[in-house]
Amino acid sequence: MEIKVWAYSEGDEFPNRRSSFFRRHWEAFLIAFVAIILAAAAWSSIAARSASQPSFTPDSPYVYDGADVLDYSVADTLTQLNETLESQADGAQLYVVTIDNLPLGQTIEDYSIEQAQRIGAGDSKKDNGVLYTFVKSTHQDRLEVGYGLEDRLTD
Repeated sequence: MEIKVWAYSEGDEFPNRRSSFFRRHWEAFLIAFVAIILAAAAWSSIAARSASQPSFTPDSPYVYDGADVLDYSVADTLTQLNETLESQADGAQLYVVTIDNLPLGQTIEDYSIEQAQRIGAGDSKKDNGVLYTFVKSTHQDRLEVGYGLEDRLTD
């Protein structure tokens, strides 16, 4: 085994020591790390947004139970109620939406208004739709009432 002793005196050059891979490429690592974080944030935002958009089926045209808190009979009862409302209350409609969590950064007020506009409950000319929104994780609920029903049903 050979031991080299290096002594430094003024004017001498330091030995040529190769820096580590990370030290040579730290900028590339930083850029890659930031890109991964931004991609993950964008992906989670897109996934949360698409997961929170209620979709109604022919079997359950007025109920979206994304939080899985309603009994199956609720969809049938609400369908019968809506048929009665449409024939006896100038085409009024009542929709129910349950979700597990709100999309990131949204309040229940913003979410329910956005969904009421997207769903288009009731007669569009009379604006006589109602949307009941329930958020399971926060135990929040909200009732959105169209202007056409405000005189008979206030939120």
